[in-house]
Amino acid sequence: MLSELKKRQILKVNSNKGNELTSAEIDLINDLYEELTHKEIADKRNLSPATVDSYISKMIHKVHVKNSIGLIKYGLEHRLIRERWQN
Repeated sequence: MLSELKKRQILKVNSNKGNELTSAEIDLINDLYEELTHKEIADKRNLSPATVDSYISKMIHKVHVKNSIGLIKYGLEHRLIRERWQN
């Protein structure tokens, strides 16, 4: 069985579109799933809120969803969401 880190390193998301999410992008999806605000994510990741907004916007386009809720759904559908007890 592959470790979680190894899975993320080789994970190819939505392979028929050729989109790959980085481990940092997967972490952002998990932060959204945990209901963190963009400011809370920025503080947690030592980024500016504008940078978080930019990353999320790019991810929305990358995986062809409409909004942050779509990213969360995408994360759930592709088993990218880590349950709290697994952290």
